[in-house]
Amino acid sequence: MAISTGQQNTLQIIATLTSCLSILGSLTIIHSLHRSSALRLPTTLDRLVLTMSVLDVFASFFFSLGELPYTVSSGFCTFQGIGVQVFALSTVLFNSCMAHNLYTWIVKKKDLQSLSSNLRYYLLFSVGLPVLLSIILGANSMFGFASLWCWISAYPTGAGLARFFCFYFFVVLAWIFNLLVFIRVNYSLKRRMRKAKAANLTGNQSVNMDSQNKVTWKMQQYLAVFFVVWFFGLLNRTIQDFSDEDVFWALVLHVLFVPLQGFLNAVVYGGLLETKTIRSWRMYVGWIKKKSNSHASNTYLLDDSAPTSIRPPWSQKPLSQKTPLSLFVSTYNLAEKPTSDISNLSDWLPPGHDVYAIGVQECMTLSTLRSSLSSLLGGPSAYTMFTAEIGSTNTKLGFHGMIAVTIFARKSHCDTGAFYMPTPNTTEIKKGANLVVTNAPNKGAVGVPFVMYDASLCFFTGHFAANSKGRNRLQARLDDSRDTLSKAVVTSDDINFDVHLTCHYTFVFGDLNFRCVSSPENVMGLVSEACGETRDGGYGGRKG
Repeated sequence: MAISTGQQNTLQIIATLTSCLSILGSLTIIHSLHRSSALRLPTTLDRLVLTMSVLDVFASFFFSLGELPYTVSSGFCTFQGIGVQVFALSTVLFNSCMAHNLYTWIVKKKDLQSLSSNLRYYLLFSVGLPVLLSIILGANSMFGFASLWCWISAYPTGAGLARFFCFYFFVVLAWIFNLLVFIRVNYSLKRRMRKAKAANLTGNQSVNMDSQNKVTWKMQQYLAVFFVVWFFGLLNRTIQDFSDEDVFWALVLHVLFVPLQGFLNAVVYGGLLETKTIRSWRMYVGWIKKKSNSHASNTYLLDDSAPTSIRPPWSQKPLSQKTPLSLFVSTYNLAEKPTSDISNLSDWLPPGHDVYAIGVQECMTLSTLRSSLSSLLGGPSAYTMFTAEIGSTNTKLGFHGMIAVTIFARKSHCDTGAFYMPTPNTTEIKKGANLVVTNAPNKGAVGVPFVMYDASLCFFTGHFAANSKGRNRLQARLDDSRDTLSKAVVTSDDINFDVHLTCHYTFVFGDLNFRCVSSPENVMGLVSEACGETRDGGYGGRKG
């Protein structure tokens, strides 16, 4: 069936649009990874996604040329045909390399960073094989016009077999391999989550089942995108080779999906719709919608639209009636010792403060400790207690107790609404053993946000990565520090800002494991200098 000039023009427009969309999506991911590399070292997954995006840019470029090279010269047409063969097949093969990396990481339980050395072999395989096949095809003058763009021409004898065995044969193999990887990884995830649930490692089971479902859904997206993109290409080429005719609807599906692979890969692999710019726009649109809804939840800690049922009514005092409020913040690593081993709690908690923020790590008797602290301060009639914790007391599984923050606020402040806790989004940052769908809470941080009169506060206590087996894990501690501020969401909605940018005052305290060999005064001076300003304040901590 002959394709009319109008239909051919339509196909070229679709090819150009979908290819340009893929180039734009891939470049967005590349730019996002480049910006993030200025803040942290790129991970193995970052490098894989970056490589995939670069390959997609080149493949999309050659697809976007359409039939233009054919109309210019045979040399230009051959150049496009080689480009399509090399880079389109490279994206197929590298997709399976990423699946292999996922299998090695989850099923074989290899350390993700140690797998970074595999990238050179992935590239050698993904690019080397297509280049070798292109040399063979070029030596036999197989490149020419192929309906939509220049590729393996339909005219030479044996062109159909060449198209299949030099390209779509590897597509089918990649389909099978990726499907098998998905099945094996999904089985491994379910088995690991069952073990974690039986050992009570993962805390809130509904949350972690949701995490597992998200990982499974992401892998299903990988398979769906990869299958759909290349299915219609294989379908169209099969129709061409067996009927010696072009079918317009098959050509449309081919030119719609195959050049779109870069964009779809950017969405699935690179999280295109989750980049900071896109999330900011989504947040802005959501904010516009909420402004038209009188019952919208409070987004900011000090949002005046917060329902009065959350915060009791309170009236702001005149300036002449305001008095200073006192906060006491302290941390204690109990080193798995019972509460009874603390010689005198009254030496730890001096009386008379309006708010106490107590952080503990490696605590095996959290309930007993909190009860003792509450009694020391006068009980529930004097102070209202707020709590949050992560961890486990199961030492047989490598845990060392709870990481917990406990806040005591004067009951009078809470009853009048001057001090209250809004509903946060995410305040648990788990940085322990990698369970794939979550991290074990044997390391990390936990926090609670508050509003005190017209000021917002947030208290985080943490237990960060320690040196292990002679390894200096400074970078891991820096990552823990950054993640505590960037991954926690103390507002009711994620407004895409770090914690210290959404609160007036943010306190981070705990066993941070930096182990600075210096006086507290010098350390605080260096911290103040790094922050660009000097503040007077207390400091202190105990470690058993």
